[in-house]
Order: sequence, then C-alpha cells, then structure tokens
Amino acid sequence: MGTWSAAIFGNDTSCEVKEYFFEQYNLGKEPAEIRQNIYEIYAESLNDREERFNILFALAHCLWQTKELDNDFHSEIKNVVSVGDDLAVCKGLGADAKFMKEREKALNKFIAAIETPKETAKKRVKPPILVDSVYKNGCCLAFQYEDGQWGVVITVDSEYYRRKAIISYALTDIKQSELPTMQEIKAAHLIDDGFPKFKKLWLYGSHYIDSTEIARLNPYNEAFFTIIGYLPEWKNAYGGASTGMHPYSQENYQGFIAIIRDYFAVKYVDRTRTVETVEEIGKLFTT
Repeated sequence: MGTWSAAIFGNDTSCEVKEYFFEQYNLGKEPAEIRQNIYEIYAESLNDREERFNILFALAHCLWQTKELDNDFHSEIKNVVSVGDDLAVCKGLGADAKFMKEREKALNKFIAAIETPKETAKKRVKPPILVDSVYKNGCCLAFQYEDGQWGVVITVDSEYYRRKAIISYALTDIKQSELPTMQEIKAAHLIDDGFPKFKKLWLYGSHYIDSTEIARLNPYNEAFFTIIGYLPEWKNAYGGASTGMHPYSQENYQGFIAIIRDYFAVKYVDRTRTVETVEEIGKLFTT
C-alpha cells in the first residue's frame, strides 16, 4: 500500500530505491555498481509501467546527489516527464485532478533540480543502527476483517532502526472465526501472485515511518494486531511490493483500520494462493 502523496518520494517504491542506494553507498559501494544492482533487483518492476517511473526517478535523484547522473540517463528522465508518461500512468490508476496537478508540479520541480549538477557529491555517513522490535521478521500477526473473521500477516523483509522503520507483510489465506494458532499459520498458504513464477514474495503494506511516526503509530499496531508467535526469519524473500493508499498516513485509528482492512480484503479475493504452505515456503528462505 505504497502511494500517499504526489511527491517524487510519496510512494514506497521510490523510498525503497533511495533507501537501498544510500545504504549501499554508505557501506562504500560506488554509484555505478549500486545502479546495476538496482536494475537487477527491480528487473520485473522496471517492466511494470505502474512501477517503472518511480524507480527511475528515485535512481536519478540518487545519482544526481552523488554526481553520477550521466547525460543519457538525464535525458531519458527529462523525456519521460516532457511527454507525460508518468502523468498518464497516474491518470490510468484513477488519480483525481488535484493529485494530477500536484504530481505535475512535483515532476517539474524535480526536473529543474537535477538540471543543475551538484557541486559536491553527497557525503557518506555511518549506516543506521538496527534495533530489536516485537514486530521483527517472522512475527505472525492476527487481525480481524470487517466481518469479524481472523486473518494473519507475517512480517518479512522489515527493518527497525532507532529513528525509522521499514515494514512489510506477507498475507496468508487464513480467514476463520477463531483466533489462529501457529500450527494453523504454518499450514496456511500465502496470497502472492509472484511466488509461483519467481520464487520471491510480492509483499503487502510496505511502508516507511520515522521516529516521530513510530511513537504515534505504535498504538495503532498494538490495537489492531495480535501477536500469535514467531517463525524463523526469512532471508532474501523480497521480490517486490504492491501499491495503494498508505494506512499509516491516517490521522486517527479509525482511518487506519478502515484502509488496512479494505486493503487486505481486496488482496484476499483478487490474488493467487501459493500451492506451498507457509512452512514449506519458510524452508526455502531459511536454508
């Protein structure tokens, strides 16, 4: 559920690309190598018209910040904006007139910024410090759909730092009247379109929140989710993230649960169930 504003970084995908780029940059890798890694990691999403431009804009921003934005890529980005490709995607996704106007303004501002090369490359900084969380990877969280039935999501590929959090869920096909057990979760299946073909997970609810938001929104999580237990952490499971309205952008708990319930309910109906069980998929990502 990844778009919450018309800004260039008003969506999960662009934030994720920038996050990855500068994490690798701060670890000492060169921009050209990171760029190639991004092309490989997001190969599928780059062929998805709904995701492609969010990736390219974020990458262009990062290369500009590090003084590595070459003329060819710069021209490609300018062309995308000038011919209206990104705006066409927004319109096709149902954006209203207000969003379209704000997006056009954000795009023009972005193009104007990267037109002038940075005087110096962004300085490398010490990587952020990971911290523990009760919602660590492998955490099985039960929640109730609007009809009172229980569903379950599993935290996957999430990271928790002192000043921010990156949270993603894998949605299971559990929907039952009684609070699920760990045994039932292990025997359940994931709702995931990408896994059958790519053996990677297309995660739901991927979002980024800073320290202020973490303090404000922790009560939302505590009220909405019930921790059932923990599975072993799944490694290298990430294949992509879905988009939609950002639940943590809501100003109150009622808004939060309305969006997240509706989101999971739609995915429950629309998406493919894996043949493999949660336990079987877990073995693939823990060995």
